[in-house]
Amino acid sequence: MARQDAPLREILLQKSAEAIAQPNSAVWRDVVDATVLMAGVIGGNAFVTEPGMAATVGSVIFVVVVVGGLGSLAGAFLASLLIGILQTFAVAMDGSVMSAVKMLGMMVTPETFGYAVLKLKISQVAPILPYLLLVLMLIFRPKGLLGTREG
Repeated sequence: MARQDAPLREILLQKSAEAIAQPNSAVWRDVVDATVLMAGVIGGNAFVTEPGMAATVGSVIFVVVVVGGLGSLAGAFLASLLIGILQTFAVAMDGSVMSAVKMLGMMVTPETFGYAVLKLKISQVAPILPYLLLVLMLIFRPKGLLGTREG
């Protein structure tokens, strides 16, 4: 570029720097679009694509978005990892709350209050753990893991 084009070059460089720094810019929208596209490609191979798909995974996706923080892509990613690890370990565990209470030296009999719940294995409770995490998150941190407070 010629010397007289230097101000134009500075303006173009400034615009591209602003586009990278601002989360609402077209660059970031392209990144989000590419992420959604990759999720669709991966999810399309893992699940059968059908009209009733929301009934299968919709509620867990809702939990992931709320736990991660509304509007936070990084929070949703972190929440999906957290929930996936939580469920995986819960399914793999063979213990129950009753066995933990017995290890502490307390006596648990069929007459004990809540015996039916205490004898449930952690692997039996695994499908509801994401929803319990959602309730705890809404009680203690309503904005989510990486969400920001509005207003």
